[in-house]
Amino acid sequence: MLKTLFTQTNWSLLGTVYGFGIGFFVKMFLVNRVGAADFGLYTIGQGFQGAISTLIAFSVPTVIIKFLPKFINDDNKEAATVLSTKSLVFLLSVSFLAVVIMVSTNTLIAKYIFHKEDLSSIIAISSLYIPLSLYSAYIASVYRSFLKIKEIIVYGTLYHITIRALLTFLVFSYSDNIIYFLWIEVGANFISILLLTIHFKSEKMRLFDLPSLKKPLEEKEKIFSFARTIYSNSLVGFIGGYTLTFTMSILLPAKLIGVFAILMTIAGLTNFLQTNINRVFAPMISTLVSKEDYAQLSLLYKESTFMLNILTIPFILIVVLFSKDILGLYGEEFSQYTFELMVLFLANYLSLMVGSSGMMMTMGGLEKEELKIQIFQFIFTLISSLIFLPLYGLLAAVFIRFVSTFMINQSEVYYIYKRFAIWPWDRYSYILMAMFFGLLFVVYRYHSNEFSLWEYMLYTVLFYVLFFTLFYKKLSEVYELVKKSG
Repeated sequence: MLKTLFTQTNWSLLGTVYGFGIGFFVKMFLVNRVGAADFGLYTIGQGFQGAISTLIAFSVPTVIIKFLPKFINDDNKEAATVLSTKSLVFLLSVSFLAVVIMVSTNTLIAKYIFHKEDLSSIIAISSLYIPLSLYSAYIASVYRSFLKIKEIIVYGTLYHITIRALLTFLVFSYSDNIIYFLWIEVGANFISILLLTIHFKSEKMRLFDLPSLKKPLEEKEKIFSFARTIYSNSLVGFIGGYTLTFTMSILLPAKLIGVFAILMTIAGLTNFLQTNINRVFAPMISTLVSKEDYAQLSLLYKESTFMLNILTIPFILIVVLFSKDILGLYGEEFSQYTFELMVLFLANYLSLMVGSSGMMMTMGGLEKEELKIQIFQFIFTLISSLIFLPLYGLLAAVFIRFVSTFMINQSEVYYIYKRFAIWPWDRYSYILMAMFFGLLFVVYRYHSNEFSLWEYMLYTVLFYVLFFTLFYKKLSEVYELVKKSG
């Protein structure tokens, strides 16, 4: 199973690296064309539609990942098809209703919620993302249940990212209107989900079957109980995360919101591997917990956490070292925010440090404990945002994120250990973490230096060679485990 985890993650990683790489330059080009203020308005619109999507989805994609693999493994075609059909109809129904409401009230939302009247058109167009994003989450969940990560990457990522990038560079060579970017994203999303739908083929289920709408769900009580808990969890978790963006949208100027969005984008590059491991690990966790195979679960948890850390730590150090130059690519106005970027990198590393702990909570039967954590995060973020954002602005935002991330991840590790008696770290992980914290503050001292092209390449190679050499023994052990699991 370890080999399956890493093999499927490699496909997911390929798509994410491509997406982040191309997306990085697309956003850099876009921000230079439209400016931080207009990009901030775009960010507000996207955040708002994301909040609505979470509110109305009722965690249906997560329910699919939780129960569809079981129906597939049991070769229960009817149960799988009924779950798929009813999930699809529900998601499309609520999403189209949301579009009608948002388009009808876009002016009121812009004026009375965000106090930014020039946001109305962005709100209206952003509403079109809702059915597209919910359908995309639905079809991706089905593919993930079959562990068909390759297809998601090819049709759902490569095509989408490529089309969006080409159209962005073409259109914004002649325009600086952010509205065009929204239409580009709508078109690219539509094409990618169309390709995913066309290429889905399985003898074990159908995506949609009209007669199945009248058939009852198998394990209905379990599904609804899980859905209620996960929905409460995701809703509170999203509100807790969105609270910071929402309060910033009200209390800070659009320019600072645009800057924060760019900083989060760059810092988010460190999470690409974690996201991809989670995509593959989620159905595995569900299967192993149902079998009570905690030894295998512990192995996957520890080894994936170590690999996640050793692959991303050198990358963080490299980006922090060159942070001034990287931020300068977005414009001179961004270069002064290197300290804030480093704090966000530290915040993201706190998630990397504990591996797939969040997914372990969700898919391992600890949904109620996760809900408690998310409620605490929401209260902390709301109170601290209202107190500190007016006083310290963007600096307050990055430290609020750092502290909340620390509390969430350490709490998750505690609950996982209490439930399964497993730990995400071994002795190599502790050494790795100590090296990271020491080297991070060293490289930040030199981030304002001027670097030539050969130094960019040299330091990148040196960091990876250093870590891979020092942890060669551990890497060899992981390699042998992967071979044996195959």
